[in-house]
Amino acid sequence: MASARVPPTTSQLRDELIAAGKGLADNEDVLRSVLAGCGDCIKILDLDGRLQFMSEGGKRVMEVDDFAPLKGCPWPEFWGGDGNTEARRAVELAKAGGIGRFKGPANTAKGNPRHWDVQVSPIMGADGKPSHLLSISRDITEEWRAVAELKEAVERQAVLTLELQHRIK
Repeated sequence: MASARVPPTTSQLRDELIAAGKGLADNEDVLRSVLAGCGDCIKILDLDGRLQFMSEGGKRVMEVDDFAPLKGCPWPEFWGGDGNTEARRAVELAKAGGIGRFKGPANTAKGNPRHWDVQVSPIMGADGKPSHLLSISRDITEEWRAVAELKEAVERQAVLTLELQHRIK
């Protein structure tokens, strides 16, 4: 049985940044650039699943002009139907120290529909217990559309095949 990968300590990450190049370690611009440049929506939730932080890249992909009205809102409420249940389950798994994953639709702040691949994991405190939750949502709308179009094409092909078989008889 494979063992779980142990995440690096902050000291190890700092050493890796030092080895990667001068000026990368202890550089706030590096963190800011990573969070702004990432196309995923990176969020920090409290243990009750309420939004506390959203990355600049996340605000861009979620079409959020002002995060202030969203801060403190229950994150699972942004998901409708089964997505709400899945989001709540992911929060509970992460609170217990696990990783919750799901895919589902949710609108951006401007109401544009998107499909997301979501992972929620714990952020461990000094005591080794979850202190916050990290939610990373990747926009998979284009992939979802492509799969939906392919399914539709396969269904059309099946209908046409049945029609052709009927006419041949």
